[in-house]
Amino acid sequence: MEENFNSKEELNEEALSKEEILARSRRENEKNGDEREQGKRLLSRNIGFMVTILACAIAMIVRVCLEDTIPFELMAIIFTGLFAQNTAELFFTTNKKLKALTLLVSAVSFAAAILYWVEWGLSFAG
Repeated sequence: MEENFNSKEELNEEALSKEEILARSRRENEKNGDEREQGKRLLSRNIGFMVTILACAIAMIVRVCLEDTIPFELMAIIFTGLFAQNTAELFFTTNKKLKALTLLVSAVSFAAAILYWVEWGLSFAG
């Protein structure tokens, strides 16, 4: 009769390889952070970006209402931020439909950013 059970040596080798795998995983998590921590960092960056956009939008609305001028510099900042965010997302997105939409938004925000940077520069020229 053949024995179907692993020998003690094989079990020890498997346990050792599991321990090595766990140790390697712990080292990587300490170095890069685990997925939950990376997700929290990404969320905090997105919230920070959204608050920046909101602050620029509020300043823009106040300026348009009180001074009756178009704040080209705020529009340039907003669209530059949108362009940067969407361009970075292009490299991390694997879904083809989402990638196409992100590319479209990135292109539009790039064009708007250039337009507002130029308009802001022209407003200085007089």
